[in-house]
Amino acid sequence: GRTTKKLETVYDEIEEAGGPQPAIFPINMEGATPHDYEALAATIETEFGKLDGLLNNAGLLGVRTPIEGYDPTIWEQVIQVNLNAQFYLTQAMIPLLRQSEDASVIFTGSGVSQVGKAYWGAYCVSKFATEGLMQVLADELESTSNIRVNSINPGATRTTMRAAAYPGENPNTLATPEEIMPLYLYLMGKDSKGTN
Repeated sequence: GRTTKKLETVYDEIEEAGGPQPAIFPINMEGATPHDYEALAATIETEFGKLDGLLNNAGLLGVRTPIEGYDPTIWEQVIQVNLNAQFYLTQAMIPLLRQSEDASVIFTGSGVSQVGKAYWGAYCVSKFATEGLMQVLADELESTSNIRVNSINPGATRTTMRAAAYPGENPNTLATPEEIMPLYLYLMGKDSKGTN
């Protein structure tokens, strides 16, 4: 979640359902440094000792404009959240993921991570890079750990970001985040062991 209030709601739901003691660690991916992610890893290690799954799903759309006129400040912001933050976070979590008997890392891709699309600028470039990061990491970890690494292109989904990218589209024709959740749960769960 992007807000502490949403995280607190999920925290309460986990407790009410009798799940394990949850923890909230807010972090601003636009400004966080590798040290901030290392501090997060240290907290997780102290509280839980390991990490079974990591979903890299944060993303910014940026602006849709030609590269020639793309604002460098927005470019840096999109690359920071969509790529650099996911690299820093994943790198910091690998030692904790290695402690799990069955760990999963999932990146969220996009249709523009396969074919460049005019005016999609930093978003498109960051998604190409995220796909590359996933492939390199999957290849590195496949034979050296119990960590599997995958990417999901969720397709057209009813989100605020999608509405900003396609303002004329009828959102009621799109899948909801809840409807695409089974694929994420499959890749995060034991049934997908060996899927890398």
